[in-house]
Amino acid sequence: MAGNKKNRRSRTQRQAKHMEPQSVCEDIVELYLLAVFGFFPLMIGLGSYGYENLVEMKTYLWFGINVLWFSCLGGYLLWCKRKKLSVSVHFCWRHGVALAFLMANVISACFSGSVRDSFFMLRSSNTNSVLFIASYVTAFIGVSLFGRPKAMHIRALGVSTLLSGILSAVQLAGFNPLLMYPDGLNYYNKYKEYTSAFLGTLGNVDVLAAFLCFSIPILTVFALRSGCRRDRLLLIPALLSLAVLVLSDVDAGKVGMLGCLIIAPPVVIRSPKWAKRSGAVCALALLLGLAAVYFWPGKSGFLYEASSILHGHLDPSFGHDRIGIWQQAWSRIARKPVLGNGPGSGAWLIDLYTVNDEMKRVVSVRNAHNTYFGYLMDTGILGFSCYLALIGAGCASWIKNRKDDIIAAIGAGTACYLIQDFFNINIVTTAPFLWIGLGLLAGRQKEEGRTWYARPQSARRSEECRT
Repeated sequence: MAGNKKNRRSRTQRQAKHMEPQSVCEDIVELYLLAVFGFFPLMIGLGSYGYENLVEMKTYLWFGINVLWFSCLGGYLLWCKRKKLSVSVHFCWRHGVALAFLMANVISACFSGSVRDSFFMLRSSNTNSVLFIASYVTAFIGVSLFGRPKAMHIRALGVSTLLSGILSAVQLAGFNPLLMYPDGLNYYNKYKEYTSAFLGTLGNVDVLAAFLCFSIPILTVFALRSGCRRDRLLLIPALLSLAVLVLSDVDAGKVGMLGCLIIAPPVVIRSPKWAKRSGAVCALALLLGLAAVYFWPGKSGFLYEASSILHGHLDPSFGHDRIGIWQQAWSRIARKPVLGNGPGSGAWLIDLYTVNDEMKRVVSVRNAHNTYFGYLMDTGILGFSCYLALIGAGCASWIKNRKDDIIAAIGAGTACYLIQDFFNINIVTTAPFLWIGLGLLAGRQKEEGRTWYARPQSARRSEECRT
């Protein structure tokens, strides 16, 4: 009887703790993370074939999830203030930098050549308007304040990655499940019978590569470091996704994974001795790799182009015409280097026409195809410096808290995503993962100072004395 009473009492205490205002706020963000990691990647378009309105549908889903969770969190915080219930909020300089980045976008939009587009543009190839930036910054701040990364978030990411990988593998086999291509066509009709190259549930193969660069390192690192044997199963979606990434032949994804293999081991390996040794091996591998690329004898392909760049030869056609795109973007950056040309300015400033060899026709490009160039062109030095500060803070938090298995995994995925961002587009189907990753890293960083909402001063002092 005494044991039953003790169990009931402990269960009641756990329930009471679970209903504390702080725990409720964390639970709201926890559900938000599960929705983004577990459900958001799997949403597809609902047009005449699966990809027709994919970006549009994911846009609606992204804003729907954000409006729902932010309304719940904001409403609950107001209710706590009215009832004088305490909620601890850790404000730090990162939140100020994130808000400064948003304000830089707003100021740049006001002085842009197209104010309406800069604020509200929903173009599928360029989702960088102030509306999207505001959603990313809101996600970053909310997650960093109340987000507590847990194993179930990574497992949810593993499930969505596995399902997306299975679908991609079936598509690479030549099938058309869920009628995701026009009738009678498959993945290998890309650029011939329909525009672009769609694969998986994210859209363009380049966008899929960005998502895989985020998920593969997270799943791999956590599977190897987790104390739970069942988490070893996360290696299945990681390996399947790696095979999809290799078979899809996306250079940005390959560079991202190679870069992650060089910078991640010294951080994610637990043993300090082996971490130092892996750092030395990675540094040596980097030097040997650069030497091999520099003296590459080939006359075509990615390695030839990289070798030519190291020799100082820049051809606009390199990197599937990315060099030409970047040159045009740089000329736009030079026009307004401080405030930028306005969020999403690539839609009306970049107008490069390139010949697609497979389609044998001219294709219009209206995006910088480099997230860093894109932000520099859009917001100028003012906004770009804030973005770099957030990235630097996230990487510093990753290194400082590398003993935490979950943070080590999330940091590896975020770093890999940042590397491939040098060659990819910033789009709503994948950008949320980066901002949420940075938010989780920022939230893990220990900060001095605490703000209590609706907390009586005497109770606050008493609480501080007890702790």
